[in-house]
This record gives sequence, C-alpha cells and structure tokens, in this order.
Amino acid sequence: MNAKLKNILKTVSLGGLTVILSVLIIYSVTKAGSLTPPGSEATSTGYTLEDIYNRLFDNSTAIFGNHDFEPSASPTSTMHTIDEIYGLIPFVNASNLLSSTTYLGVTGNIQSRTLSSSTTTISAGYYGSTNLNTVDTDLATGNIKSGINIFGIAGSYGSGGYTYGSDIASHVLTSAGVGAGTFNAYNLNSNLIATGTVWGTSSVGMLLGHLFNGTISSSSIIGGNQANGGVEDYNNSGSAPSDRYSKAWTQCVSGGTYNRITNPGANYCGTGDSGAAYMDNSTALIWSKGMNATTYVLDDTSGTMTWYIANNCTEISGNYCTKLTSAKTGCEANSGWYLPHQRQLMQAYIDGSYGILIPNGNNRSYWSATTRSDVVTNAWHVNLGSGSTSRVLKTDINEFVRCVHSAN
Repeated sequence: MNAKLKNILKTVSLGGLTVILSVLIIYSVTKAGSLTPPGSEATSTGYTLEDIYNRLFDNSTAIFGNHDFEPSASPTSTMHTIDEIYGLIPFVNASNLLSSTTYLGVTGNIQSRTLSSSTTTISAGYYGSTNLNTVDTDLATGNIKSGINIFGIAGSYGSGGYTYGSDIASHVLTSAGVGAGTFNAYNLNSNLIATGTVWGTSSVGMLLGHLFNGTISSSSIIGGNQANGGVEDYNNSGSAPSDRYSKAWTQCVSGGTYNRITNPGANYCGTGDSGAAYMDNSTALIWSKGMNATTYVLDDTSGTMTWYIANNCTEISGNYCTKLTSAKTGCEANSGWYLPHQRQLMQAYIDGSYGILIPNGNNRSYWSATTRSDVVTNAWHVNLGSGSTSRVLKTDINEFVRCVHSAN
C-alpha cells in the first residue's frame, strides 16, 4: 500500500472516532438531565461563610437556607478568608465561666457561692439572686435606728422618741449627762436605784431605803437596833456598827491610768493632786485630806480654823463675807477644790464617811460653805462621826476643814 492510500485511511479513521465521541457525549448529557436543579433545589439549604462570619463578628442571626445556588450577577470578592473567620473565634478563659459550664471544650472554674449571716467576708464567685434579709433575718426595720436606711430597709427602732434604748419607756434611760458614753447599764443594781423605782423589767431600787439602818418590809421601814431607833456611826468612840447604812468608797492613789469606770482611784482619783483622799462612789465627789490650819495645804496635818479663812474670806462684815483678792487661803487655795456645802457633808456621813474621812473614835465637826439664812454671821457645820449638823458663829475657831472636788 502506497503512502497516499495510508493517509486517506488515517483521515477517515480519525474523523469516525470524533463522530463517535460526540455522539457519546450528547447521549450522556441527555441521560444526566438539566444542570439547573428543579424546584426548591434551586437554593442552598445551609449557611454561607458570610453568615458564619457575621455571627462571630456581631452575634447577628441568619436564615437557614434561602440562598441563591448560583450568583445573579458576575461573582465578586465578597467572601471572607479563613484567617478572618478564625480571628473572630473567641479565646475562652476558664475563670470567666461557671464551674458547671463547658464552652468550646473549656470547662469553667467560677465557684457558685451563697451569702452567710455568720461572716462579713464575701468570697469570689457566682452568687444567685437572693434577698439580704432572707440571709439574715436580723436585717429588719425594727432592728435599725429610725432615720437610718440599710440596703433599702428603713429603720423604725427608737421612733417612739426615746434617745437611749427601747421604745418602751420603762426600759430606757431618757437622759444622760456628761460622760454618759462610759456608763455601762450592767453595772446597775438595786442599791444604785432610788427606793421604790422600777427599772429594767422587774427590779426595784433600794437606794436610800436603808438610811435609818432598818430593814424594808413591804413599803414600810421598820427601823434597826437600839429600840428600833437606828444607830449613829460614832458608836461611843468605837468602830462603826456593822448594821449601819453605808456605801462604797474609792481610795485615791498615785499610780495607774485614771478611768471613771474601770480605775477611778488612779492618779489621785483623776485630780492629779496628792491632797485627794477618797471618792464617794455614790455621789462621785472626791474628798480631800484634812487641811493644814497653818499652811492651808491638804496634807492631813489638819487643825481647826475659823470659817472666813476656811472659806477664803478676809473678814465677816455685817451679813456677808469679803473674798480675798490675793494670797488665797482655804480650800480655794488649791486648784479645783472648794469648801463643801452642808448637804454634801451630810450625804458623806450618810454614805459612811466615819472611819474613812476621819479615823474611828474621832468625833469631829467640819465647816460647810452654807450660811445660816436667818443669822448670816453663822455657818452650818456637820459632824462626820455622829451626823449632827448645827450653826456656829463664823468666828468660831474649833471646826475642821475638808475640801471637796468634782469627779472628772
């Protein structure tokens, strides 16, 4: 076969092969159907990368499906890269999740806590919704002072108008003087409350109820010994009788830190003056040592003197005393001290000054600063051994002097 014939056969063979392949392709397309999905299959049934990106970026929501399967216009670069989407995935810190929560494979470690009425400490953690007065029922309007608001609860305690304590009048102190902040109510006892006065819920005061050395039966005072007439402290130059009425006294000493309640005797009963001898606990009056009649210092050398020197006067002129302007004498020569009044001396005797301010067996009368109203050249004196009080001429030289000082 010559070369020309071979070329003709080769051309025929290639052409036939082409026809056969074309027929096969057309047949295959006809068997596969249309490339456009019919009906609802024309749209996708999932989320796009744009949906996922927006959800991570701003928590926006998307509709599942309803996306065109093929673009309605020429495609553009509107899709986000994998790096952009990955960068929006949050880092999960276990300390920001509750211990019962797992997020993106991370389990939280924040502990669930509850408030406790037994402590003021609030530990770190998660606290569920609650009411503070459920945690502690003492957080109530009746337990909070009137006018005070704590966590939205307005107090009503004390709204009855009583400054100290309960709304019940019989259970409170309605007034208080200087130093009331150091007063402790538990120190109260029947011997510190006036006779017949009810205090607390049922206690009845006994103060001054035994003034006549008697015993109380119901509401009457029967009287003590010596034919029910009572006793006087002097007791015939002996020791004070054991059944007398007396109260507590505090000796003034040099050392310690003064405190009116816990250490009243320290630093000379708070006066800082070595002339201080004792404090009458019932009246809080501090009594001096005896006055030296020569030097007018409080050193217990004592001695008697006239009223106008004892009371810091130069002379008695008619119906009055003329005060010194210099070279003070008497109690006022000692800073903070003054000549006691008649009733202060009388109360000192009542409270048991015999054997304390004066030694047992002594029967001394002391000048008071009280002038007799109808005979002003006379002053009253009080015997701290027998309790007697009488008026004496202010020029009398036979009376002793003890000064008095108010407690700090």
